[in-house]
Amino acid sequence: MGITLYTSRVVLKVLGVDDFGIYNIVGSVVVSLTFIQSALNSATQRFISYELGLGNVERARGVFSMSLNIQLLFLLGIIVLLETVGLWFLNNVLSIPEERIFAANVAYQFSIIAFGANLIRVPYNSVLISFENMSIYAILSIFEAFLRLAAAIALLYSSYDNLILYSILICVVTLMVNASYIIYCKYKYSEVCKYSFVKDKSLFKNMFSFSGWNLFGGLTGMANNEGPNYFINVYLGVAVNAGMGIAKQLSSAVYYFISNFQTAFQPQIVKLYAAKQNKDLERLIFRSSILSYYLLFLISLPLILYMDRVLKLWLGEVPPYSGIFCSLILISQFFNGLSGPLWMLAHAIGNIKKYQLSLSLISCTLLPASWILLEWGFEPYYIIVAMIFVNIAVLIYRVEYAYQRGEFNKRLFYLQVVLRCFAISLLSLPLPLYISLHFSSVFSIVTCLIISSITITILFFIFGLNKEDRAQVVLFLNNNTKRLR
Repeated sequence: MGITLYTSRVVLKVLGVDDFGIYNIVGSVVVSLTFIQSALNSATQRFISYELGLGNVERARGVFSMSLNIQLLFLLGIIVLLETVGLWFLNNVLSIPEERIFAANVAYQFSIIAFGANLIRVPYNSVLISFENMSIYAILSIFEAFLRLAAAIALLYSSYDNLILYSILICVVTLMVNASYIIYCKYKYSEVCKYSFVKDKSLFKNMFSFSGWNLFGGLTGMANNEGPNYFINVYLGVAVNAGMGIAKQLSSAVYYFISNFQTAFQPQIVKLYAAKQNKDLERLIFRSSILSYYLLFLISLPLILYMDRVLKLWLGEVPPYSGIFCSLILISQFFNGLSGPLWMLAHAIGNIKKYQLSLSLISCTLLPASWILLEWGFEPYYIIVAMIFVNIAVLIYRVEYAYQRGEFNKRLFYLQVVLRCFAISLLSLPLPLYISLHFSSVFSIVTCLIISSITITILFFIFGLNKEDRAQVVLFLNNNTKRLR
């Protein structure tokens, strides 16, 4: 997360506000499709984890092979879409200065190559997570972050068009990282990562249907996240796009940290569901929701309180609306943190047609809301206010969906997770808020960070964890203290 945030500073400095805005809006045509990659990844992981939960390694190998076939089918269709509709949209709809059209098209093509490589990696990434090998997952993630930073620093010493060069370097980084995933998985998990042509119509139908509906959810997620950016581009131009780009990079860096944390829970949720261990499943969902919110709030509170100061230190030159965009988008992520384990449960259940249709209908209300708000002359940050309400509605729906399938008690979830989290947030706010209102130095930011971290951690330990969890934390600390001695 730290490397990603520093990389954003370097890229903004080298590209400048206008080129950074162009890269954000052009790259988002393809980068937004990472929602599709994520959708296919979670679908593949669900089926592999389910089979491993039943102890059927041979069946998991069949799932892996079928997944590769499905990724290639989707990739072919998506490339056709990107090279026709996407290319037309880039050159005829987006507001890009005429002298930068060529550079924008080059960046677009290299983004497509990177996207294709990421899609091929999906089955290997799913195997890695299904086997719960989080150490190599962390190593490769950090390796990728350092390579992206190196690509950004290389721009400082280049006399070539930086927008074109950066898109090329990011494509090369993507290819290197994906090759690392594939080589490692083929060596470590050869019993699963061994391709063979599988003739199983039932498996193909189940996986294709699940992937298709998950892809539908990914497409609506893309529209929900990137659609407002295009409205901003049309109404307000690339400078405001740069501000939204900074907010999304900050939000992505913070939530990437949380989603990696939640990734460790996902295979366990699927395996517990497959084994019909409902009580353990409910306990795990409650625990992971609380801990996800805790980590998000711990990181976000000092940033929100000192956002303008932090952005100035981080970026130097701050694009318009960046501060309010960043603060509001972090608040919107609180609800995603709470509901993350619930979509994992929905995937474990498997029958997601109704789930994705209903969720997509709720999420896509942000698109007409964004257009109406800008058409009526509202400030662009009201779009993110609307996003907060959409995320609240998504959380409520996910709770109701899980409750209707008898997986857990929704009343307990609201009382023991949601109410606790917001009560702790209110209790931990006064002292950091007082410091931020009366002091603005770098020292006060560090002080606020320390005080808020201590306050939030103590309150979550006392009120956020149940008796069993507190006992486990104390035991863990005692054991590690003895080792240090």
